[in-house]
Amino acid sequence: MNMTLPDLMELHTYDLLLALRTAREERRSYYGLMSSIKKAASQSQEFVEPSINAGDEYEKATGKVRQIENILLERVGYIPTQVTENLLLKYIEKCTDPINKSVMKVKKVVV
Repeated sequence: MNMTLPDLMELHTYDLLLALRTAREERRSYYGLMSSIKKAASQSQEFVEPSINAGDEYEKATGKVRQIENILLERVGYIPTQVTENLLLKYIEKCTDPINKSVMKVKKVVV
């Protein structure tokens, strides 16, 4: 995930949900890699530098996940614990619902 914060803020909320799912998967894989390399580094000195690099990558991935979560929190009011197909389908239904596309009419009340 190589998008900057301004680029992320321009994404549609649906695309942001997909980006969150991708970023979380990426972070999960970095965590697995980091833990494997740390085990190897505890047994051999040649894995110390890769261990540091893996930790840095994990921190970057975590920061990206936090950025996306904060944008979603601002837009929809919560951070989804899991981005499932069901969540994505419900969001699409909500976006295409004709009730949500109607124009709000405001009456003036004279007091």
